[in-house]
Amino acid sequence: MNSIQEILLSEMTQAKSYIDRLFHALVELSDGHNHPKVREACSDLTEDLETLVRTNLLQEKFTSAHLIHRNNLKSARQNFKVTTSFVESFITFGSDKKDLAITISMIINTIYKHAYRIHLLTQKVAELDVQPPRMGMIKEVTKEIESPKKGPAPVRKVGPFTVLEGGLVDEEIEESLEEQVVPPKLYQLDIEELLYSTAEQNTTSLLGLEGKREEKYELHLAEGHKHAYKKNHEEALESFEKALTYKENAEIITLIAWVHSLLGENEKSKNLCIKAISLDPDYGPPYNDLGTLLLNEGQVEESIKWFELAKKAPKYQNKEYPYINAGRAHMMAQNYEKAMTEFEIALTLCPENEDLRNTVEKLERTLNRDMPEYDFKVKFNEENLDNHSPQEDL
Repeated sequence: MNSIQEILLSEMTQAKSYIDRLFHALVELSDGHNHPKVREACSDLTEDLETLVRTNLLQEKFTSAHLIHRNNLKSARQNFKVTTSFVESFITFGSDKKDLAITISMIINTIYKHAYRIHLLTQKVAELDVQPPRMGMIKEVTKEIESPKKGPAPVRKVGPFTVLEGGLVDEEIEESLEEQVVPPKLYQLDIEELLYSTAEQNTTSLLGLEGKREEKYELHLAEGHKHAYKKNHEEALESFEKALTYKENAEIITLIAWVHSLLGENEKSKNLCIKAISLDPDYGPPYNDLGTLLLNEGQVEESIKWFELAKKAPKYQNKEYPYINAGRAHMMAQNYEKAMTEFEIALTLCPENEDLRNTVEKLERTLNRDMPEYDFKVKFNEENLDNHSPQEDL
């Protein structure tokens, strides 16, 4: 099987799995399948797919054949299975020419167009969220989404955040997550990139294509770091968002959130931190950054909860940051003994930090004199943006 067929089958499988997860949430996990708008949206999906298949893939003598469409999820689910199975067979036994790529890409993009609508209904009607598709060759497409008139829509969870175990999430933190809905994205397959990747040779491997995407991701990531170090925030945001088109992960989402905080867009930054956590609950920096944003808003107790989560995250290179920030929070609350403990732990994790060492020594002298006044400064290394913390004076 040649590379173009492998790519198309892979992307078709991702789109199909995305719809299957939505059907599962609406039918098995809720009563959403009884809602008229849900039934209508799912029927529209399979009718559009049938039209595309009959028009582009079936020979003329078969165009009189039609699926049975009824306004219910059982029929829509069965129709979707029949149609996509036929498309997958056509990819397997079809040619590898340009027409195949264009036709299948059109079908995949139609699936994602309807998936966006169904996903919104799943959040609204079933109060459930569904894992988005894996970012292969698809990209997010900018789309205006109507904001709710009164407050955020309720959700039960944000992505896979519930996989956190061991008491890491208490009821108040879960409630704070539920208050922030992360709307679904509209995904589309980039037909031009697909054709370009196979224009010179039809044997381009998926591994090679993924390597190119990784290379472009790292290039834009490095550019973003460079701009951020020079405090060119708009340019940094542009570079990080370009990197996002090649790979969506907690790292790049957290960096974008951080730049938005530097631009004063704190609510957007907080929502992106939540999204980063949902993508990878083991990644520590977004917990720390969300806590820092809350601390800067004066929500001291709430910020400490997020710093505690950051401390327990397995993926965190600079683990001293949440301890430093927790120390700042306790200082603001005038809990100087607790602040001292946090700073001392941070110093054991980063003994070369002279500013932190001076802070600990000054705080120790102050506590010994029973004088709560302080004028300490803790600085952060702005070059290490992978595990950054917004720079604050203590």
